[in-house]
Amino acid sequence: HEYVHLFGAPDLYDPNQYRGGLGHFDIMSNPEGAVPGYVPGSASPYIKIGIGWMKPEFIEYDGEYSLRASNLYPESFIIEKNFPPGEYLIIENRQVRDYDEQLPGNGGLLIYHVDELQQSGQTRAGWPGSQFWPFDHYRVALNQADGNFDLEKASNAGDNGDYYSYPRELLPGSSGIHPSTDSYQFGEWTSTGISITDISA
Repeated sequence: HEYVHLFGAPDLYDPNQYRGGLGHFDIMSNPEGAVPGYVPGSASPYIKIGIGWMKPEFIEYDGEYSLRASNLYPESFIIEKNFPPGEYLIIENRQVRDYDEQLPGNGGLLIYHVDELQQSGQTRAGWPGSQFWPFDHYRVALNQADGNFDLEKASNAGDNGDYYSYPRELLPGSSGIHPSTDSYQFGEWTSTGISITDISA
């Protein structure tokens, strides 16, 4: 964790609570890992992209795409289309193997929602039903597939419900679906119309 700071990587934990931020899914959020003192998770694609360890592919069109395991190959997707400037999704294929062998769950896609213009960084956790949602949200949040918002609520530091694989999908939130592909920059909720579906096991 401290070594990666030397490359310019920021902290991604929530300083207001022991858990939070990106939990076990980023060494810059939880340097101890799921088994303290053993093996922490590797860095998220947000960190890897930011310090030059990964060059993402930008998705601009409908189609079928594939990703290899991010802890073995420097691969990720970014979707900026229909988001305001500074807001986007990052997608990685995170598998529980090799350096990530102590991550919780069975692996799958992890989908991050980034709002670079969120000045409060990782200090204002928010979720549907909380007082100031969606104005309150992390700068770098994990769209947890089970919709429990456990990281924001500090219920845990990540679990198997956070990954996307069949039959889970990420859709626009116009029908009240959470999490969603909607934009929430400056607390203004707008649909991007983006659907991420047919995710293989």
